[in-house]
Amino acid sequence: MDAFSEQRVEHTLLAHVADLPEDELERALRSLIDANVLIVDGTGYCFRHALLRDALHAELLPGQHSRLHLR
Repeated sequence: MDAFSEQRVEHTLLAHVADLPEDELERALRSLIDANVLIVDGTGYCFRHALLRDALHAELLPGQHSRLHLR
């Protein structure tokens, strides 16, 4: 198990939760990967660093947070 595996999300789950057309999702993911926010981990993704994940999570509005957790 590597350092990222506990915070890893599969592409299929992310696609379901994001509820975006596949090409839009792939463009968004490519941008995040190119910006060194996410890294590809097998068939999924993980944040390059836990502090990035925490910072993005803290920026969610209460309604966004609830909807994401419900999905």
